[in-house]
Amino acid sequence: MNLLGWLRNLWIVPPDPRIVKQADIVDWAQRHFPCNSHPLATKVIAILIDQLDVSVTELRPTARFVEDLRADDLDPVEIVMALEEDFAIKIPDVAAEHILTVGDLVTYMDKRMAQNANQSLQRTGVPR
Repeated sequence: MNLLGWLRNLWIVPPDPRIVKQADIVDWAQRHFPCNSHPLATKVIAILIDQLDVSVTELRPTARFVEDLRADDLDPVEIVMALEEDFAIKIPDVAAEHILTVGDLVTYMDKRMAQNANQSLQRTGVPR
């Protein structure tokens, strides 16, 4: 253990509030979104924490990216790229422009992933 870790264990140095446990993200997702969206919301929130360098407590569903979370001009682009990579989808620029809050983003991703699942079932001929 390094010196900083040892000091944190003694509570001389307070823990960094941006260091988030997976359980905190899951708890947040369960409190703010319907039960069928928990895994998706958890993954989206983890991406936002990483991209915006914010704590989970700042990520209210109504939190606006620019005004509340202090996103700069490049952050939305990086968030979209991270989501596209992690979820293997393409988010159109027109759709991205209408995503203004954390809740908008989770709702969009939930609908998009459901749409992709339905399209996959139709291609394989599996009845819904």
